[in-house]
Amino acid sequence: MLYTPTRQGDRIRLYPTPEAAQAHARDGQAIHAVAVNLDGIARYLTPVSKQVPGLDAGWRSKVELHEDGSVTARESIPEPLFVN
Repeated sequence: MLYTPTRQGDRIRLYPTPEAAQAHARDGQAIHAVAVNLDGIARYLTPVSKQVPGLDAGWRSKVELHEDGSVTARESIPEPLFVN
């Protein structure tokens, strides 16, 4: 599970903890949990579950890794992966 202060865009930055995401959020911006796993070796995000309604089971997104432990998805993240 990763966390982000945004749900829109083709390049979404994700953080390893809700606190890290909150530190990068604008005032009053909600933090969203994203049901993805990070394969840091292959540099991909994949769904936590292969059976998410409305999502292709083969979905994955290439990521850019950052020194602070966050990642930037290089493609948009499908809405069914946002937990809240």
